[in-house]
Amino acid sequence: MVDLRLPRTRHYNVTPRQPKGDGKLAINRPDFRNEALFDFSKPDVKQSMLDALAHVESRLGEEYKMVIDGKRIGAASAFVSRNPSNWDQTVSVFPKAGAAEAVQAVEA
Repeated sequence: MVDLRLPRTRHYNVTPRQPKGDGKLAINRPDFRNEALFDFSKPDVKQSMLDALAHVESRLGEEYKMVIDGKRIGAASAFVSRNPSNWDQTVSVFPKAGAAEAVQAVEA
Protein backbone atom coordinates (compact mmCIF):
# COMPACT_ATOMS: atom_id res chain seq x y z
CA MET A 1 0.00 0.00 0.00
CA VAL A 2 1.27 3.48 -0.92
CA ASP A 3 1.16 6.31 1.61
CA LEU A 4 -0.58 9.23 -0.15
CA ARG A 5 -0.39 11.62 2.76
CA LEU A 6 1.54 14.85 2.29
CA PRO A 7 4.79 15.13 4.18
CA ARG A 8 4.59 17.02 7.45
CA THR A 9 5.77 20.58 7.34
CA ARG A 10 7.70 22.33 10.04
CA HIS A 11 5.83 24.87 12.07
CA TYR A 12 7.73 27.93 13.13
CA ASN A 13 6.78 30.27 15.91
CA VAL A 14 6.61 33.54 14.02
CA THR A 15 5.37 36.77 15.48
CA PRO A 16 3.62 38.86 12.83
CA ARG A 17 5.14 42.27 12.25
CA GLN A 18 3.14 45.24 13.38
CA PRO A 19 2.62 48.14 10.97
CA LYS A 20 4.50 51.35 11.63
CA GLY A 21 2.42 54.29 12.76
CA ASP A 22 -1.31 53.76 12.89
CA GLY A 23 -1.22 51.29 9.99
CA LYS A 24 -3.54 53.37 7.83
CA LEU A 25 -2.75 54.01 4.20
CA ALA A 26 -2.68 57.71 3.36
CA ILE A 27 -4.23 58.54 0.00
CA ASN A 28 -4.66 62.13 -1.03
CA ARG A 29 -7.80 62.43 -3.10
CA PRO A 30 -10.96 64.49 -2.93
CA ASP A 31 -13.99 63.11 -1.17
CA PHE A 32 -16.33 61.10 -3.39
CA ARG A 33 -19.43 62.93 -4.52
CA ASN A 34 -22.11 61.71 -6.90
CA GLU A 35 -22.63 63.69 -10.08
CA ALA A 36 -25.44 66.18 -9.96
CA LEU A 37 -28.57 64.75 -11.56
CA PHE A 38 -30.01 66.34 -14.67
CA ASP A 39 -33.70 67.00 -14.98
CA PHE A 40 -34.49 65.71 -18.47
CA SER A 41 -38.07 66.91 -18.19
CA LYS A 42 -36.66 70.39 -18.91
CA PRO A 43 -36.51 70.86 -22.70
CA ASP A 44 -33.15 72.68 -22.73
CA VAL A 45 -31.46 70.00 -20.61
CA LYS A 46 -32.92 67.22 -22.77
CA GLN A 47 -31.82 68.98 -25.97
CA SER A 48 -28.29 69.48 -24.62
CA MET A 49 -28.00 65.75 -23.95
CA LEU A 50 -29.39 64.86 -27.39
CA ASP A 51 -26.88 67.26 -29.00
CA ALA A 52 -24.01 65.71 -27.04
CA LEU A 53 -25.08 62.18 -28.04
CA ALA A 54 -25.38 63.23 -31.69
CA HIS A 55 -21.87 64.70 -31.56
CA VAL A 56 -20.43 61.48 -30.14
CA GLU A 57 -22.35 59.37 -32.65
CA SER A 58 -20.99 61.47 -35.54
CA ARG A 59 -17.45 60.53 -34.48
CA LEU A 60 -18.03 56.77 -34.16
CA GLY A 61 -15.71 54.71 -36.34
CA GLU A 62 -13.04 57.40 -36.70
CA GLU A 63 -9.57 56.14 -37.54
CA TYR A 64 -6.66 57.60 -35.60
CA LYS A 65 -2.92 57.62 -36.21
CA MET A 66 -0.17 57.43 -33.64
CA VAL A 67 1.94 60.52 -33.04
CA ILE A 68 5.70 60.02 -32.96
CA ASP A 69 8.02 63.02 -32.80
CA GLY A 70 5.12 65.31 -33.66
CA LYS A 71 4.23 63.38 -36.84
CA ARG A 72 1.05 61.40 -37.39
CA ILE A 73 1.98 57.90 -38.50
CA GLY A 74 -0.15 54.96 -39.59
CA ALA A 75 0.73 51.30 -39.17
CA ALA A 76 0.50 48.14 -41.24
CA SER A 77 -2.23 46.82 -38.97
CA ALA A 78 -4.79 48.28 -36.62
CA PHE A 79 -7.07 47.26 -33.81
CA VAL A 80 -10.74 48.07 -33.62
CA SER A 81 -12.42 49.35 -30.47
CA ARG A 82 -16.02 48.13 -30.36
CA ASN A 83 -19.07 49.06 -28.36
CA PRO A 84 -19.38 46.24 -25.79
CA SER A 85 -23.17 46.49 -25.78
CA ASN A 86 -23.39 46.53 -29.60
CA TRP A 87 -20.45 44.57 -31.00
CA ASP A 88 -21.33 45.55 -34.58
CA GLN A 89 -20.72 49.22 -33.76
CA THR A 90 -17.12 50.38 -34.19
CA VAL A 91 -16.14 53.06 -31.69
CA SER A 92 -12.73 53.82 -33.22
CA VAL A 93 -9.76 52.30 -35.03
CA PHE A 94 -6.19 52.64 -33.73
CA PRO A 95 -2.88 51.59 -35.29
CA LYS A 96 -0.97 48.67 -33.79
CA ALA A 97 2.55 49.88 -33.10
CA GLY A 98 5.36 47.43 -33.62
CA ALA A 99 8.98 47.30 -32.51
CA ALA A 100 10.07 49.80 -35.19
CA GLU A 101 7.53 52.37 -34.00
CA ALA A 102 8.57 51.79 -30.39
CA VAL A 103 12.21 52.47 -31.28
CA GLN A 104 11.17 55.63 -33.16
CA ALA A 105 9.18 56.85 -30.17
CA VAL A 106 12.00 56.21 -27.70
CA GLU A 107 14.52 57.95 -29.95
CA ALA A 108 12.25 60.96 -30.51
